This record gives sequence, C-alpha cells and structure tokens, in this order.
Amino acid sequence: MSGDDRKDNRLRSCALYQLEHNIQDLLEKVPHHLQEPLQSLLQTDPWKRPNAQNFSMIKYFSDPSVHALQYLDVIQMKDSTHKMHFYHSLKAALPGIPKVRRSLFFQLFSTLLCKECGCGSQGV
Repeated sequence: MSGDDRKDNRLRSCALYQLEHNIQDLLEKVPHHLQEPLQSLLQTDPWKRPNAQNFSMIKYFSDPSVHALQYLDVIQMKDSTHKMHFYHSLKAALPGIPKVRRSLFFQLFSTLLCKECGCGSQGV
C-alpha cells in the first residue's frame, strides 16, 4: 500500500468518525421520542430502515389534537356510537391542543355542535 493510499484511508476514517460524532450531536438535540426512529433511518443497510408508512406511525406523530381535528372533518359520516365515543374521548384531547390550534378547533367544534343540536349553521 502506497503512502497516498494510507493517507486516503486515514482521511476516510477521520471523515467517518466526524460524521458519526456529528450525527450523535444532532440526535441529542432531537426530541427524545424521535431519537431511536431517526437512528433506524440512518442504517447503512436499506432493508433495516423503516419505510415511510412505518416511520409515520411512531408515537411522536400520533398527536391527539391532530386526530381530533381530522375526526371533526368526517364526524357527520359517523354513527351515533362513534360520535359518542369521540365526545367522551375529546375531554382527554383538549389539554393537548396547542394554543395556536385552539381557535381553529373550537370554531370547528362549535359549528359541529350547533349542527348536532339542531340550532342551525351559526357558531356559538
């Protein structure tokens, strides 16, 4: 092995070490629930990486407030049993709704509640 080859190998080895170190530094800045899934995305073997569907199903992305808003979009198509379950579970989701989304959520919810109670299409 020539001197240039050894130098190239050392440079590659150093670059790989820096890359691994930088990844660890970045992962420490990521929310705790995302660290392990992100590490799995960085696997060198593509077969060991999660696919997009599996990655999107991790706990970090299952936000109760988002699910509540999505359910409000389709609640008119649900039967009364599903609606009742939603209304009961809504109590647990309300504290988790960020302040930024609260006005939108309550606007949609008040309109929906008026429709359900038969008080017309006006909001509360």
